[in-house]
Amino acid sequence: MANQTAKPDLDIVSRVPSKVWEQIFGHLSVHQLLEFRLICRSWRSIVDGCPALMERILLKFPEGFVLDREYKPKYLVPARNLSLEKVRISTVDSWWTTFGKAIVDLKIIDYSLEGLTLDYKPTMLKEIIQLKQLTHFTARTGTLTSEELNEIGKALPKLK
Repeated sequence: MANQTAKPDLDIVSRVPSKVWEQIFGHLSVHQLLEFRLICRSWRSIVDGCPALMERILLKFPEGFVLDREYKPKYLVPARNLSLEKVRISTVDSWWTTFGKAIVDLKIIDYSLEGLTLDYKPTMLKEIIQLKQLTHFTARTGTLTSEELNEIGKALPKLK
């Protein structure tokens, strides 16, 4: 009888329940989670596919950052939490449509809305279809009117 060796199943990710991966990866710091995402596609899919892990990651643009037509991110972590503090927002491009779909918690604090039209702000927020929490504090130029907030609320049924 010939010695037959079974090929190992390399797709261990699909064989281990997601709750087990969540517990294992849950012991990592946020920095380690981000590093582990870079190791291989399987680990990236584990982290990205687990809401509990992704909710630990906060994407924060640096103070003074400008979101305009020139900003073309090569890669953004699909974070569920985004903080725009002291950021100038003049426009967002097509990347926002895909990126915004994962955001659950958005903080917009002390920002500048230079050159935005009134109908643009709700449009930007409407892309965030999973949004549950919106923190909005003082805009230096422009602000959301109550009508705009009502329009956003209708478009975002998960918003609390």
